[in-house]
Amino acid sequence: MKKPLRLLVIGGVAAGTKAASKARRDDPSMDITIITDEKYVSYAGCGLAYYVGGVVEKREKLFARAPDVFREKHNIKILLEHRVKRIDTFDQVLHVTELTSGTKQKIPYDRLLIATGASPFIPPIDGVNLYGVFTLSTIPDADSIIEFLEKNKVRNACIVGCGYIGMEMAENLTGLGISTMMFEIDDNIFFRILDPDMSVLIREHVEAKGVSIVTGTAIERILGDDRGTVNAVRAGNELYECDLVMLTTGINPNVKLAKDARIAIGPTGAIMVDKCMQTSLRGIY
Repeated sequence: MKKPLRLLVIGGVAAGTKAASKARRDDPSMDITIITDEKYVSYAGCGLAYYVGGVVEKREKLFARAPDVFREKHNIKILLEHRVKRIDTFDQVLHVTELTSGTKQKIPYDRLLIATGASPFIPPIDGVNLYGVFTLSTIPDADSIIEFLEKNKVRNACIVGCGYIGMEMAENLTGLGISTMMFEIDDNIFFRILDPDMSVLIREHVEAKGVSIVTGTAIERILGDDRGTVNAVRAGNELYECDLVMLTTGINPNVKLAKDARIAIGPTGAIMVDKCMQTSLRGIY
């Protein structure tokens, strides 16, 4: 009897879980396992800012499917809080460590899907480790921001970067009654995706909602008080008081596993793939 094809998926947010579900629909006999180092799977990352702002009132609303649904309804195994340390492409196994116990195991695969996403880019400026400086990428990130807002009197917020996440956070912080100022190193907001004439229209709309935007200016330093809590940013040789700083300066693709496995990386720094999303190594997508 032919053994079922073994598919391992590294990453369990949107791409990994959707791909695993599609694979199950295409091949009911396939042995599918999702491996993630997070506590959560299948959540709406795009809704995190609105969870912080209270628009998404309940945390549960962020989740599309619970792990038990994947296991019981779709016959997809999920390993939560398990980190893939290494891809052995010769023997076709993953070296995996359970984060809670430190237990190590090797898990074989026939096909492998890398859905490790990206991590927030942290600019190399002084003060990024102060209490009250945040990025927003995961459920714990959102929880940390909410906890900070509940424990501290936040009157003013500074957002570094005027991209999608920055705009979403500006909308939600303003909705909470927090005076919000955004900083963009370029002369235009959304400069990577919009022409200047479109950028101007969006800026006018955002400023009409009460958000201040400073363009053509880089954050030089984040300053804190004697307790190590943020209280200002320095930009363009000026000080701007703030009680919270959001770093929304872009992302870096998580490619270390692929690099270590000698999978080709493309010119953008992300994993290089063909039109079928296959990497430079056959059977790895």
